[in-house]
Amino acid sequence: MKSDNINVESIINFQNCLFTEAMDWATNSIFSPLWMEPDFMKCAKGGNEKDTYANKSDMFYLIHIFSGTAMALKVLDYKYLNKNLDDDTENITKKLKRSIFGYLFHDFNKLSNYEENKYMRDKSELDIQLEKFSSIMEELELSKDDVYFIAFSTEKGTQYISNSIDVSLEHNLQFESSFS
Repeated sequence: MKSDNINVESIINFQNCLFTEAMDWATNSIFSPLWMEPDFMKCAKGGNEKDTYANKSDMFYLIHIFSGTAMALKVLDYKYLNKNLDDDTENITKKLKRSIFGYLFHDFNKLSNYEENKYMRDKSELDIQLEKFSSIMEELELSKDDVYFIAFSTEKGTQYISNSIDVSLEHNLQFESSFS
């Protein structure tokens, strides 16, 4: 009998190996090392730090990022289902990894004092978090401003004003900024 239930395996089972490799990279390089990290054990909605959600705390921040990453990759997997991506594998892989890494911080205001940085205008809070990821940033050739732009662009509440933030981008991040 066929089950219509969705489970983790069905969510991260992709048709195209590029997306499988990107999710494996994210799991090994980002999610596993951060899984028990106290800074990332905050509620995705802000929990007690956000007055309007004080009684509605939900999943942990990292689970929120994991599920969003899996869903975004699943959508891309369907989008590129019948397209040959072999010609540009290296470039697409790098863009996927950059997208996932930037998306990790799309709610970085929840990792610090939410009320003081509600609209993510203070980049110094993100800079503190990014210090832990210098090797990944080097691997992906991302600057702090690049990550800030991707984070800002993939957050629903700030994506429409992402072109107005003060950043000096080192790359064209059109693909990465529309990841979610």
